[in-house]
Amino acid sequence: MYKKHLEFKHKVQDNNQDAHKQLAEVTAQVSELKQRVQTLEAIVTDSSYNVKQEINKL
Repeated sequence: MYKKHLEFKHKVQDNNQDAHKQLAEVTAQVSELKQRVQTLEAIVTDSSYNVKQEINKL
C-alpha cells in the first residue's frame, strides 16, 4: 500500500515538473508575441506609414 502511495507521489511530482516546463515555454512565447505586437503597433501608428500605398505597391 505504501509502495503505491510513493509511486503515485512520484508521478504527481513528474507531472508538476512537466507542467512547470510547459508554463515556462508558454510564458516565453507570450512575451515574445507581446514584443512583436508592440513593434507592429508602432509601425502601423507611425504617421509616415501609409498602409494603402504599401498594399498598392504589391
